[in-house]
Amino acid sequence: MSKQYRDFRVGVMEIRQLIVQIREDFKKDFSIYNHASLRRRISKFIVNNNILTFDEFLKYIKTTSGFLHFYQEIQVENTEFLRDGSFWRCLKETISTRAKGAEKFKIWFPKVSSGEDLYSLTLLLKEINLKDKIEVFATDFPSLNFDKVKSGVFSFKKIAEMSQNNYNSFAGSSVFLDYFDQHEDDLKIKLQLPENTFAEFDVYNDEMEEKFDMIFFRNELIYLNREANDHVLQSLVKNLNPNGLLCLGSMESIAASSASNRLKTVLKNEGLYCLI
Repeated sequence: MSKQYRDFRVGVMEIRQLIVQIREDFKKDFSIYNHASLRRRISKFIVNNNILTFDEFLKYIKTTSGFLHFYQEIQVENTEFLRDGSFWRCLKETISTRAKGAEKFKIWFPKVSSGEDLYSLTLLLKEINLKDKIEVFATDFPSLNFDKVKSGVFSFKKIAEMSQNNYNSFAGSSVFLDYFDQHEDDLKIKLQLPENTFAEFDVYNDEMEEKFDMIFFRNELIYLNREANDHVLQSLVKNLNPNGLLCLGSMESIAASSASNRLKTVLKNEGLYCLI
């Protein structure tokens, strides 16, 4: 890496300039992001794409294709299958209890990201034999990653060992890697997603009209500022059916949100909440 890349810095003024440009050009509000997190992601994008100056970067993302490329690359990826195995173990019991008595049980992933959580849920539903009773809706913006998620192909090196440990903590009934076929350095999951699962939707800027029995939004709030955190939580709560479940990350809290008075804790250490 050249010295020019090593010395590149994104400061407060550059962040403000970026926010204004994106708001004017694409009607997206990037002020919702924690600035420190956004700064790191911008710097990484600039380095990875061999961009030499911030002005060159701004010019690149003025085009729709450039902006979508940037927006896609700075999204937070799911890094593991069954991340926090104890959460998935508790969720297995919760879904078993709630969904067995329901005609249909609707679950929403507002930001499906790279798909590990979506497939983790599909694996869970297969193990408790409830896949046919669950309706899954997965959204994200931009939707450039949908084809990759649908392919079900993941790096063997990225997921194998850590995800097997998570599966053990989840108390799975099989062997984790039995759910995959290996092709050279990749693993292709054998589980099939339901049809019509995916739709483009921006949880930070759009409004969802449907109601759900469970919403997954794990490890996303920590990258938002406090105001945006509160706004997103209020929006998600509006989309829960009575007694619906909200799944957050174990390190995320609802305490500072005005939506907290509409939620009760089911499992605090696992980030599981229920609409009052």
